[in-house]
Amino acid sequence: MNLDVLRKKVSDATKGKFSLDYNELEMLLPRIREEDSIFCVVKVKLDSTNGHVVALADRIYFVHKFLYNREPLEIFYKKIKNIQKEASSIEIWLEEKTVYFNEISEKGVTLLYHFLTDRMNNISTHNSPYLTKNGPPPMVRQEPKKNNTVAITLGCLGIISFVGLFVLVGLFFIGVFIGEDEEYQDYNDEQVFLELEEDEFFDHDIEDFYDMDESDFLWITVDETELPVMGAELVEDEYGSTYVTGRIRNDSEYTLDYLTIDINVLDEEGTIVASTLDIVEGIKPGQMWLFKAYYFDVEGHSFDIIRVQGDVY
Repeated sequence: MNLDVLRKKVSDATKGKFSLDYNELEMLLPRIREEDSIFCVVKVKLDSTNGHVVALADRIYFVHKFLYNREPLEIFYKKIKNIQKEASSIEIWLEEKTVYFNEISEKGVTLLYHFLTDRMNNISTHNSPYLTKNGPPPMVRQEPKKNNTVAITLGCLGIISFVGLFVLVGLFFIGVFIGEDEEYQDYNDEQVFLELEEDEFFDHDIEDFYDMDESDFLWITVDETELPVMGAELVEDEYGSTYVTGRIRNDSEYTLDYLTIDINVLDEEGTIVASTLDIVEGIKPGQMWLFKAYYFDVEGHSFDIIRVQGDVY
């Protein structure tokens, strides 16, 4: 498995609508096997970090492109105890903690919620009360024992019949009340699992989600055509620090939430000896950024700029 294969898996799963950031792909790569299939990708926010949920057959990952906390969050469906969704968020209950994804588009919430509940129905153990679609089994009334004693009089039979009828009517109303209360609770907590077949699920929800226009998405990517790099060079300063520096101008119409440059450092034979990057936030239209991408413990003779990308969330 390499980055190109993983990138194609993401593209195939999302019908070309999504491409993960280079750092997100690197974060995900060691955890994906050749035989793994990616079923959906949804843009979310976890705590204060923007990223994506990548859903596989038996687990999901949350990945992001930032340099801190490079270990992706991994959740296996069989460990999920309950899921609750709201207009723009999904909360997942596990045995040891709760995970809260927010700032999700309406269609993203629908896709991810339906997919997770569908996977839980197919994978998780069925000993949880939340997996019961029809409530507890009906109460079985024990038939009264027949009394063959000839001493029972017609009056006693009448009294017993009256009492029995009264009890049955009471049980009926109690059963109706409990059933309505359980149904209300289930729908309130959104613990009723969908009865969609897998084929129907994919034909409907994923088709609708990934057939959206670009205007339906909540972020914009600006490429190097609108982010010219000027005066880039290798530098070793008076303290012995080595880095690639230069300037990038934002020629787009957007204020960029994040601007990233990825660079490979080469030795005198053209072999890659280091990879580095620099990131800045909040670059306005027309504004210039002086970047410094540090590298260590190697002697660099030249460099290649691999990617310059701005993101608007």
